[in-house]
Amino acid sequence: MNRNYVVTEAVPERSLARFQFEELCDKEWGASDYRVLANQFPVFVLETVPRLTLKEHDRARRFITLIDELYEARCCLVCVAIGYPDDLF
Repeated sequence: MNRNYVVTEAVPERSLARFQFEELCDKEWGASDYRVLANQFPVFVLETVPRLTLKEHDRARRFITLIDELYEARCCLVCVAIGYPDDLF
């Protein structure tokens, strides 16, 4: 399946992209989608990371998949979240 990836905030010469949590984790994307972005941008800034509950298990699963793909691609990730990492889920 071919998807269109819209990156609204990027600095290509610095290989950096900035996303809101909703842009990446509210869509029905999987590991291959995140891998495409990770291969294009070695540095990610991810903002508005919310606290997640079991009611939002799809969003939490996508967030974990995103983190896994960024790790595998050796990307640098900067997260701006509503709380400390231990408080996010």
